Amino acid sequence: MGASTSLRAALKKRLIPFAEERGFSVDHSSQPISTTFRRRRDDMVHAFDIQWDKGGRPRFVVNCGMSSLRAVPDEKKESASREIWPFAADESGRLFRRRGLLLGSWFRLDVPAYKRLFLFRSSYEPDAVVSELLVLFPELETWWSLGVVGAHMRIDSPSPKEPISEGSV
Repeated sequence: MGASTSLRAALKKRLIPFAEERGFSVDHSSQPISTTFRRRRDDMVHAFDIQWDKGGRPRFVVNCGMSSLRAVPDEKKESASREIWPFAADESGRLFRRRGLLLGSWFRLDVPAYKRLFLFRSSYEPDAVVSELLVLFPELETWWSLGVVGAHMRIDSPSPKEPISEGSV
């Protein structure tokens, strides 16, 4: 069993049904590196993916994006919506476990070395990591619907609105 197997299983068990309930379809074509989720809302495509640590460690980030289909002819909108990737969307960014650019901001099964001294364990429970993601998922929904960037997000594309503080909404 690989280091990330239990975390991948927990995501498969909980995230896929969660995303499908919200209208996302699942694209496994980039496995094992990432799993992509897409949905179409009117003339917009919302997309996110789970991007795994390339070294095989039990860690992932959530890339997100949205693209307009307004310029696409009606007969090609359905196929175009299946070809949009979060990193290549009109607007794209990331959802983090916590703000920052270091590995501590990734969703992860392994406890950071400095925390092991205080927690007396080397890993988190897979379901706890998935729960963290599901709790933060509304920040993605708010960004897709209102364009407001959440406290655990970074948008690299043009004109993100002010972040929501953690205590609001």
